[in-house]
Order: sequence, then structure tokens, then C-alpha cells
Amino acid sequence: MSVMDRVEKTVRARTNADKDKEPVLSLRETDVLRLLAIGLTKAEIGGKLNISTHTVDFHTWSILSKLGVRNVAAAIYFSTSRGLIPLA
Repeated sequence: MSVMDRVEKTVRARTNADKDKEPVLSLRETDVLRLLAIGLTKAEIGGKLNISTHTVDFHTWSILSKLGVRNVAAAIYFSTSRGLIPLA
């Protein structure tokens, strides 16, 4: 089973279990996730948002925790599939 297959399976299971509960990301977390999704580094995100890389790390950890995923790729997949962030 490929990594993407496992991510998709996890997202599907979580989606079915939490249909009524939509994760709520703060505006700053949404900004960080959107910038991660387009491939920016922590330093680039920090520069764009005028925050430290440590703060970017904190927001990233918070995003993963709220979405119940283990990595940024899964967070991006989950968020785009649920409409939390746009695809483009």
C-alpha cells in the first residue's frame, strides 16, 4: 500500500467518524497551511507572515493536532478534500 493510499484511508476513516465535527483552524493556521501547500519553507512562511520559524513550527503542530494527521502532506490532503483550503 502506497503512502498516499494510507493517507487517503486515514482521511476517509476520520471523515466518516467525524462527519458532524469540522475542525476549526484559526486564520493564522489557515494562512500557514495555505503557504505550506504551495511549497514554501518555514523561513519563507515566517518572512511572509512576519513571524519566527519557531512560531511557524508551533502553528504547524497545532494544525496537525486539530486535523488529527501525522504530517503536512496529510494535512494538505485532508484540508483540500474537506474544502478548508482551496486547491489553487
